[in-house]
Amino acid sequence: MKLNKIIVTVTAVAIALAMAGCGGATGAATSAGETAVMASTEGFTVEGPMTTATEAMTGPMMDADDTNVSVLNYEGAYTDTAGKGYGLLLTPSDDANGAYVSVGYMDNEEIAYYMWDIFGEVENNAIVYSNSVCTAEIYDEQAENGHRSETVYSDGKGTVQLSEDGTITWKDEKVNNGEEIVFEWNQELNDQLKERQEQAQTGMN
Repeated sequence: MKLNKIIVTVTAVAIALAMAGCGGATGAATSAGETAVMASTEGFTVEGPMTTATEAMTGPMMDADDTNVSVLNYEGAYTDTAGKGYGLLLTPSDDANGAYVSVGYMDNEEIAYYMWDIFGEVENNAIVYSNSVCTAEIYDEQAENGHRSETVYSDGKGTVQLSEDGTITWKDEKVNNGEEIVFEWNQELNDQLKERQEQAQTGMN
């Protein structure tokens, strides 16, 4: 499926950025357009920058006459409004009623990059999901590629609320004890990601 391939590609980019050693003493990414969470199903702490990519590069829009937001209008990359270092990518699925969401976060010590892979159905302006997967890409000099992958959990459950003002609110029962994290459209990041996509596409031709 095309969208699955997009998500896989995006995740690969995120890992590459986070583990390539772009300015971090430990080898974790710290340049613009990167991000990643401190692992513990009891609660995550925060701090760090974003990664992900999308084909839609304009901010969320909603028709004034609409009473229910469309997930198609929210496709793109976002950063959290509190500046904690979370990044989010939303990609509609082939089914207009579903969506893929990827969230990333770098832990405080810049040693592990955490990713959440989420798929859910839209209900009352929210993407409702269960069985999401949280994976940690951990910087490890001894590993073959300089990092190793670990599944933190695979039974995440929560919602991704799509608001009329264009913001997205993510709440997962296992992240920061169910804290609501609000995201806003990041035009600069989307422009960078669009450029990367175009470069990748050119390289494939």
